[in-house]
Amino acid sequence: MSDPNFTPYEPSYSVDEFCAAERMSRVSLYEHWKLGKGPRFYLNGRCRRITHAARLDWQRQREAEAARSVAQAAA
Repeated sequence: MSDPNFTPYEPSYSVDEFCAAERMSRVSLYEHWKLGKGPRFYLNGRCRRITHAARLDWQRQREAEAARSVAQAAA
């Protein structure tokens, strides 16, 4: 049986849920994917799903990229 009140510890996100959580537009997310800088995803039918782990990895990558940019600008 499925518990309707069950919340997974590490949920996966739809594109809209991910964008809401990251406060970014769908256009921006798809641009990141186009540039090879978007989060990993898997397909659930025709829907893209982004795992919580992929979201955290993506955040770390963006943070590292920002730190490199700041370091290069200071050099």
